[in-house]
Formats: sequence, C-alpha cells, structure tokens
Amino acid sequence: MTHTRIGTPGRSKTSGRVPAPNSAKITMSKTRNGSATKNITIIPATGGAFSELAICAGTSVEDVKNQLGLGADMVLTRGKGSEPIPPGENLYETTADGAKLYASSDVQWGIA
Repeated sequence: MTHTRIGTPGRSKTSGRVPAPNSAKITMSKTRNGSATKNITIIPATGGAFSELAICAGTSVEDVKNQLGLGADMVLTRGKGSEPIPPGENLYETTADGAKLYASSDVQWGIA
C-alpha cells in the first residue's frame, strides 16, 4: 500500500501520509498551505497492492499515473465495465472524497 499526496497547487508533487484504510471515516483535510485535499484509492485490476492518494485541486489522471509509475497503456476507470477516465480530467472536481478508482490496461475493441 502506498500513501502519497499529489497535485498540490503549481503541480508540484510531495509525499505525505493519509489516514489508514481502516479508519472509521475518511474526511477532507487541509494541507499546510490551506488547500483542501480528497483521499482516493487506486486499485490495480490485476490484483496487488492498492495505493491511497491525497489529491489537491487540479490533479489530473496523468498526474496520478505519473506518480504511481503507470505506463501509457494504463487507464483509470470508476469501476468494472466503465469507460476510461480521460487523461486530462480534473479528478479533484469529478471524484468524491474516499472514491475507489481502478487501474487497468487500455482495451480497444473493434480496431482493425
């Protein structure tokens, strides 16, 4: 399991701790500079260790993939059978605090 804080204003990335996964309630917190964060969990579709991240405003899918070292062939989805989240999407604005996202390889259907 990985604990990471990413997407701080100015797009810099810093390490930090987030609440343990067994905590009773994950709540929004504030970073040292006063900006709010949301906690999300990235779960590999193939199994293995999951990663807990604290994201700040402006964090994109690409920011998360870069922080976790995921390749260009990997996508994030909101669940089984759902469409990949676009690479430039602002996860802070479109993802609830405590959300689970899934990392899997990009599958293309019907491409000749």
